[in-house]
Amino acid sequence: MSEETTFAIGVPGLEPEKRETGWWTTAFPHLCAALVGFLGPAMLLPIRCHTGSQLTACKSNCKNIATALEMYSSDNAGRYPATLDKLIPGNYLKLIPTCPAAGRATYVYHGSSEPDTFRFACAGNNHARAYTGFSTSSYNFPRYDVERGLIDHP
Repeated sequence: MSEETTFAIGVPGLEPEKRETGWWTTAFPHLCAALVGFLGPAMLLPIRCHTGSQLTACKSNCKNIATALEMYSSDNAGRYPATLDKLIPGNYLKLIPTCPAAGRATYVYHGSSEPDTFRFACAGNNHARAYTGFSTSSYNFPRYDVERGLIDHP
């Protein structure tokens, strides 16, 4: 333990007081430095995580829309709706989902009755930051195709 000397200023006849300092006084600056060193880089991490979670939520939206389209098809003699709006009155969806990265409804749907099929995509380049490292453009991804299912990367 270290000792710290304090003086009784202005009081004649008093000897200097000796006061011991605890371990906390010595350890506190080291603890603060360690926390800043450890948590400093972690403060930059949510930027990347937020982008990835938006892409994951968009993929989940695609799967939910595809499930609603399949349920609609089962109830309507194998036919898919002409537009996604037809899924709301039949309680297949409560509302058309919005892309979390774009903040609006971006799902472009193409239904066909000959042969009965559908495909849709998250229109635009909303997930460009999440699709780093691919040689092709991330425009209109993720996609969903009735034959291939979710196509989640370029």
